[in-house]
Amino acid sequence: IQNFTSTAEIRQFLLGLNVPGCGPKTIDKIIAAYGMNTVREIMESPDRFASVNIPGVGVHIRKSIRDAVTEVICIHEAYSFLIRAGFPDKQASNLADRFGRKTESIFNTDPYSFTLACPEIPVEMIDNLLVKNGRYYAASADRLASAIMYKLRIDNAAGHVFSLESEVLSFVTNLPGLSVNITGSFRNAYRD
Repeated sequence: IQNFTSTAEIRQFLLGLNVPGCGPKTIDKIIAAYGMNTVREIMESPDRFASVNIPGVGVHIRKSIRDAVTEVICIHEAYSFLIRAGFPDKQASNLADRFGRKTESIFNTDPYSFTLACPEIPVEMIDNLLVKNGRYYAASADRLASAIMYKLRIDNAAGHVFSLESEVLSFVTNLPGLSVNITGSFRNAYRD
């Protein structure tokens, strides 16, 4: 979260949260109560902010603002984590917006779900980022499913209505670390 240099910037930030029922007049009342410390007060003491009486601003609105600011902080922290992990800016932003506070946990437990959720993230990117972060990609069912879905999305984007089994198998078997057993079981399941 940035350091604000004026109450006008704070006003724009709070209005940008798009909290239902919280328009310019409500924001102005909140800023009148806290001044330049408005955002810091919400961030550092969110429960106190939600409970303190501000004339003309109901408890529900204060709690909604608190929740919105908390979510913005979570998204910012998730974005920062993904950038440190090596994700490009656009992908880090998309993942942080989509997964919020769950982002770091997902990267640590099920990183290949990112490829299923965001089409612009190939399996190879997750593989490389895992290695960069001292982890090794596994020949897991999640990785296999992500690779298959990624290949199908590539084919679909190229205008193909279907994907040839041989091309999907070739793509999957060319990923490092996938075993023949997984590919063999995939081949049998793919035909069924």
